[in-house]
Amino acid sequence: MQLSSWRNQHLQFVIVFLSFFAVSNAKAKDLQDRMGLGLTNIGSRSLEAASLDWQITNATAFELNFGLDTQSNSGGWQLGVRGSRNLYVEDNMLFSLFIGAALAQEKTSGASSTGYLVETGIGSKFFMPGLPNLGFGFRAAFQVEDIDDLTLKIAPIFSMHYYF
Repeated sequence: MQLSSWRNQHLQFVIVFLSFFAVSNAKAKDLQDRMGLGLTNIGSRSLEAASLDWQITNATAFELNFGLDTQSNSGGWQLGVRGSRNLYVEDNMLFSLFIGAALAQEKTSGASSTGYLVETGIGSKFFMPGLPNLGFGFRAAFQVEDIDDLTLKIAPIFSMHYYF
């Protein structure tokens, strides 16, 4: 994937994401003891992951993520966990701190390498009127990744979960 294509995809997502802030009567939900099923990305990697988000209390949550790409020359898998703690609840958003870790295998040009990723940062989650069980999330993460070599980076993390 070319860098300009990657930027265009993320720019489009950010524009759509920011347009949701124009909705003034969105309400944050009481999510205690609810389970959310959805999609997220694990760190700055392009691999999307299925995600299970368990809101243990109104203040804490636990997330399990699994991503898989079966392309023969590139791809790989990731298995990650995140824990978060709500800092501040507004009428339409939850703000939280999080910490996470993932194991990953990455294939490039047929060669594979295995490593880990550790991340921490701040995030938010919001709900739209008319879709009271659908949550949209954005996190800004500081990451340490050691798959091919040790790298430090700041990356956006997007998620969407439907809560049961």
